Amino acid sequence: MDEVIKILEKKAINKKDSRLICSEFSDIDVETLLNLLVPDDELSNEVLNKYENTKENYRFIVYCCLYDKRYNVFINIMNKGKLYSNVLRKNFDDKEVALDYFDELSDIIKNNDLNSLSKILIERLTN
Repeated sequence: MDEVIKILEKKAINKKDSRLICSEFSDIDVETLLNLLVPDDELSNEVLNKYENTKENYRFIVYCCLYDKRYNVFINIMNKGKLYSNVLRKNFDDKEVALDYFDELSDIIKNNDLNSLSKILIERLTN
């Protein structure tokens, strides 16, 4: 998982993915944290679906949000005081396609141990 974190930090610093956010967090709840990290133009996001899972001190949260008639699906990863938000983010016009992607990301997290999950995330982040 360390390699995934390095890739995420590098992408956030290099602005390769303008939506990827890497930041410090405290013990505030995830919804408050989401509101702090969502860009101002998306503050009216409605969370349609959310999946959470913790694996070896890494907390993974998959969101499907509705904003301005578009569906945004992404993963947040929390560990050691840092939050990596908008990981593998995609935007969709079709709700069913968005929910399919949400299910895909949720299943990847649910059905893999941390080592396998790390490999999958690295592959998706580097392609």
